[in-house]
Amino acid sequence: MPDIEEAVRNRTEIADIKRRYSLGIISREQAKLEAEPIIKRINNTGQQIAKKHKVKYYPVDFINLMR
Repeated sequence: MPDIEEAVRNRTEIADIKRRYSLGIISREQAKLEAEPIIKRINNTGQQIAKKHKVKYYPVDFINLMR
């Protein structure tokens, strides 16, 4: 199941960025730059699933992922 593997990879990468950002290893701008491609992947997948099930999709953003 490539979808589950991709979701696990996305969550792991976001968790690593969040950890480094909260520890002060990287700045907010650097964290945003690193998270941008991951956020795009998450939103694209979410839009496809929402379209398939005919529901409204609310995109994920950087602030919500860093909470």
